[in-house]
Amino acid sequence: ELPNEDEIAALHLKQDQKIQSEVTTPLLSKLNKTPIRIALWGDSHAAARFFSDELVKSFVANPSAVLPTFIPALMGRLGVRLPVNKTCVGPGWKYDYAYRGNPGLEYSRGLSKMTSGTGDTYIWMDFSQSKGDIRLKSLEMLYAISDASSTVTVALSIDDGPEQEVVLEKSNAGLLKINSDKNFSILKLRLLSGNFSLEGFIPEYTKSASVYFDTFGIPGATGLSWKNINPNYFRNHGFGEPYDLVIFEYGTNEGNQRPFNLGQYSENLRAQLANMRQIYPDSACILIGPTDRGIFVRRPSKKSKRPVASPQELLTFSKIHYDITQAQKNIGQDYGCSSWSWQDEMGGMGGAYKWIRNSPPLMAKDLIHLTVDGYQQSARDFSKSFE
Repeated sequence: ELPNEDEIAALHLKQDQKIQSEVTTPLLSKLNKTPIRIALWGDSHAAARFFSDELVKSFVANPSAVLPTFIPALMGRLGVRLPVNKTCVGPGWKYDYAYRGNPGLEYSRGLSKMTSGTGDTYIWMDFSQSKGDIRLKSLEMLYAISDASSTVTVALSIDDGPEQEVVLEKSNAGLLKINSDKNFSILKLRLLSGNFSLEGFIPEYTKSASVYFDTFGIPGATGLSWKNINPNYFRNHGFGEPYDLVIFEYGTNEGNQRPFNLGQYSENLRAQLANMRQIYPDSACILIGPTDRGIFVRRPSKKSKRPVASPQELLTFSKIHYDITQAQKNIGQDYGCSSWSWQDEMGGMGGAYKWIRNSPPLMAKDLIHLTVDGYQQSARDFSKSFE
């Protein structure tokens, strides 16, 4: 159960450590341009896009006109909301993630792949934006072919038109451009033969935007994605225009590892940021630390006397998240990155217990994630920090 009022009251006396978020002049000056290109990479806190959607509202007069430049291969993935109208995914697909591998992996911007060798499995996508008035002029599909297959055959249909068989070869550099005589929004893909990995889509819309914002959130992800990727492959495979601002939102899943090793985390973080700077040497950068996190108290029995949990016990994850945020602040400076303490915005260590008692609640019932209101409030706080 949740800690009781007496236990929470004891924590309030401990919340005296705060990490000051930093703002650098180059960050603000780089964003003073049109169009602005921003990318947010992170874990489940970013995946549903409640944070990024609210963030866009803080600096864009017409949020519905903000467009993505890349659609990652996460169709049908639980907990992920993509910037498209609808998707439908058939059976037989497997998700692969960069954070689960070893250094040198070939992943593009989405840091994920959908792989299948199941004949007739499919993916349908409606790419229309904002009430359907923004459609596609063209669409680039990024793919990879496994070593076991020399070619892959797929059937493609645009706006429910007739299927057209397309043979994909390794010599095509993993990119297929899809054009149509008319603007379109719906693409249906059916795998006919071979072992095929989809890495994502690069849309070209009928309208331009003043802000291009890409959110790449994967539930369970860690910053190890950036340590594991091959920077050359990342740059050469659907790279597009460099982002003006790169935001990393990681730390919650790293802090869940037992035992947590701050030295190893710091070493990994340096490797991640070094790869990021190989790819985006001139982009402004912000590291968002993990939220505060609470724990539930296990009581022996309703009939027996309920023991009081100690502040040290209740702040188990809070202290780890504080150390992670501190490491991000210190190490990020070496790579030209500003830092923002999400935990600090929640009131410091123990803030999760206050947020779940807020009306409406800002913390989810698992004491790890936030509610929609919590993510939206956090995005507004984040925006104010960089005014």
